[in-house]
Amino acid sequence: MALLGQLLLASGTFLVAKFALLEIPVIDLATARFVLSALFLLILTLVSKNMRRIERSDYGGLFLLGLLGIPVNQGLFLWGLSYTSPTHAALLYSTLPVFVFLLAHFYLKEQFQRQKVFGIGLAFAGVMYIMLEKGLKFETQYLLGDFLILVAVLAWAAYTVLGKPYLNKYGPPFLTFAAVAIGTIVFLPFGIVPTVQYGWGSVSTQALLSLGYIAFLTSGIAYILWYYALSKMEASRVAVVNNFQPVVTAMLSFSFYGERFSLGFVLAGIVVLIGVLLVEIA
Repeated sequence: MALLGQLLLASGTFLVAKFALLEIPVIDLATARFVLSALFLLILTLVSKNMRRIERSDYGGLFLLGLLGIPVNQGLFLWGLSYTSPTHAALLYSTLPVFVFLLAHFYLKEQFQRQKVFGIGLAFAGVMYIMLEKGLKFETQYLLGDFLILVAVLAWAAYTVLGKPYLNKYGPPFLTFAAVAIGTIVFLPFGIVPTVQYGWGSVSTQALLSLGYIAFLTSGIAYILWYYALSKMEASRVAVVNNFQPVVTAMLSFSFYGERFSLGFVLAGIVVLIGVLLVEIA
């Protein structure tokens, strides 16, 4: 259930964040997102009585998690999305299971199983078909954005794998809060001045709601759900569910823009499902 909730929330991020970027500059959107999510997670952690004391030996590890999860992952995601399309971003994020699988194999010593490899490949093939059907474009103007998002994906893979050993000690709510708070503090010297000076009064209600979505639901609730699932399952099994994101994103696009489902989309969605199941039962 945690992964299902995370999937639904994260899948809408590609469309919502792109909408917010139409009005709000990248650095201002990123800074506002980081600060709001850190405050939101602080309140959740205090209310749920999950506040912990960080052991000195873990300072470096948690600092790295904060750096990877916030400035590198979230920051580069928004920067890249300002240059590319939600479709490209969704496709690039579907490569996450590959990177997580490799990192988990070497760092967490997860077993290298052929069925996992085949399932990950099958799920990615299904995603690729859906993205091509939706009009995936390989044009020069997208290259910078695609590269930035790919780096963001690599950072999220590292954030996932490196965070797993800390989950038993600190728990998903506090570990998520600590990472977001640390990453926000690191980023603030670069973003606080332009964000304070930005004319927020001219921003539409829809854009502000989009900011609220990516700050509270994506960076807040979805992040906690991700780590919660990771505390119960292998990293590679958690990550492969990420392949459903382009499918759900496409369905949301259909809902909002009135596009129709094709037979190819349905069949590709089934292929993704089969690939994910193969990994889950391996």
